[in-house]
Amino acid sequence: MREVPRHLFIPPVALAGLGGENPRLIDREADPRGWWDAVYSDNPIITQLDDGATDIGTAPGDSTSSCSAPGIVAQFLELLDPEPGTQVLEIGTGTGWTAALLCHLVGAANVATT
Repeated sequence: MREVPRHLFIPPVALAGLGGENPRLIDREADPRGWWDAVYSDNPIITQLDDGATDIGTAPGDSTSSCSAPGIVAQFLELLDPEPGTQVLEIGTGTGWTAALLCHLVGAANVATT
């Protein structure tokens, strides 16, 4: 996970689902430390509401895209146990972070995403 930094896949403004509470707005420009803390916490980051129809900064809305919590992604990758050269189809790519991790592990030419 250190080879594919999560912050590269998180937009400047998003919603952090911290500890099961209602998601809170994170804004890299207004609160850089809060943004970085949220991005590198073990929590999902919501990056889109209502298929993009609702401004993430105004909420509420239905979450339609996110970056999964690192702990869940780590479990997924451990269970999958991908080896270099393995072909992988990832459905529901979200921010692309998990797909980028898979590309790092098996080779970009072996990963298809939707």
